[in-house]
Amino acid sequence: DLRQLPVRPLVLGGALDAVVPLSWRSRVAAMTGGTSVTVPRAAHNVLTTSPRRSADAIAAHLRAGAAAGAGDRPTVRTARPRPGPPR
Repeated sequence: DLRQLPVRPLVLGGALDAVVPLSWRSRVAAMTGGTSVTVPRAAHNVLTTSPRRSADAIAAHLRAGAAAGAGDRPTVRTARPRPGPPR
């Protein structure tokens, strides 16, 4: 049961993901108190089609979780595109 997770999850997806749409990722984030991040120009396999932006999103999520007084509300955001060709 996702609602029983002991940590606030990062729900990471690509903007071009036809398998797991933003609406589903947003619902999971809301249900779990987690964060949904959409990586621009990335597909379903976001970790391999956009590894740098994925790593940035993971690092930001870990920093936010470690910060004192991190909010209790779920977050939905889009990762910032890096300059240059998609990675």
